[in-house]
Amino acid sequence: MRAFLGNSGWLLFDKVLRMLLGVLVGAWVARYLGPSRYGELSYAVAFIAIFLAVAGLGADGITVRDLARNPEAAPEILGTAACSRAMAGLLSLVAAVLIAALTCRGDFLQVWLTAIIGSTLLFQAGDTIDLWFQSKSQSRRTVISKMIAYCISNGVKVVLIILKAPVIAFALVLMFDALTAAIALVVAYRAFPTARPWRYSRPRMWQLLRDCRPFIVGGFLMVLYLRLDQIMVKQTLGEHSLGIYAAAIWLLQLWLVVPTTLSTSLGPYVARRKAAGETPYRQMLVVVFRAYFLMGVASTLLTYILAPLIVQFIYGNAYETAVPVMRVYALTLPFAFLGLAHNLWLFNEGKYLVRVYGAVVAGLCTVAIISLLAPKIGLISASIAAIVSQAVVSLLINAPFDNQAFRMQLKAITFQ
Repeated sequence: MRAFLGNSGWLLFDKVLRMLLGVLVGAWVARYLGPSRYGELSYAVAFIAIFLAVAGLGADGITVRDLARNPEAAPEILGTAACSRAMAGLLSLVAAVLIAALTCRGDFLQVWLTAIIGSTLLFQAGDTIDLWFQSKSQSRRTVISKMIAYCISNGVKVVLIILKAPVIAFALVLMFDALTAAIALVVAYRAFPTARPWRYSRPRMWQLLRDCRPFIVGGFLMVLYLRLDQIMVKQTLGEHSLGIYAAAIWLLQLWLVVPTTLSTSLGPYVARRKAAGETPYRQMLVVVFRAYFLMGVASTLLTYILAPLIVQFIYGNAYETAVPVMRVYALTLPFAFLGLAHNLWLFNEGKYLVRVYGAVVAGLCTVAIISLLAPKIGLISASIAAIVSQAVVSLLINAPFDNQAFRMQLKAITFQ
């Protein structure tokens, strides 16, 4: 229990530190670059994020599971996972650059930004070391390593702002951040290595790929749904609008740190209640759904009231049009909070495929709404699309595919 609590504490510390540095330095970068350049950078980040699910093979949970089941085979498990992820990262990078070159219509800066930020797909193979630390409840080693790299990269960003560097320099910092994080993990690993050197196994690689196929597809669809609105905004309204939109939604996503952290602590408790019986288990879930939904409503109200002050203080006059975008987008928060609570049910019931169905429907809704409304109402269309897609993923998709959860959610929302 002490190891579990200590491990969770380090993970929470990492989230809080990244949130604080993100608010301070990330907002300063957005303010310095201005909406147009910040939009170009945000587009490249969103585009590469789609390929991360493929590059990582969705293998984290499977690798940690295999390490727990067969610790003696750790060198082979880790070596195979690292090599597989490196190859997948290289293929993903090539695919991302080729697609960017075909879709950016002669915008060579955007292609270069994509290629530079896309190099992080190669370095994520170093996160295999993190899986070794996770299997031994040694996440503090990962947190310390990445925290050092993150602090260094944020320091470099500050220097670049002072030197009035171009946008491509900030893309290079993202690459530098991934590289230094991988190096730091290697250094940390040398202090806590496996008993034998890592080695690659082709049969284990094929087994890993077979096990990971559902997670690769599901992860890709989920990330595509999450980033599709930003890509659509860039394609339909341009990089200036995307800069405004990215700045607005980035601040709102900070609200999700609290429910995400609470879910980590609630997970084991929910599992124990299920073991105690279905009735107390479902009664408790209704309470959790209601609490999360109300937290989301409170976050929406606070955002609506404080949006003008937040945007002016953090971003300045150049981003004043982000206020209405933020206020409308804030209506996604009750559904987003409800979706995080729903994850507790999905993991215990083994129904996470529901999320994949929701991502497909939500993605189609995003494309349709932005395509139809963007020419008429501009950037607000992306916020409306986000509300609809989040409602689909967190609530509406449950009606046909997870009716028991849907009834509990309705009971929680309507206070029945």
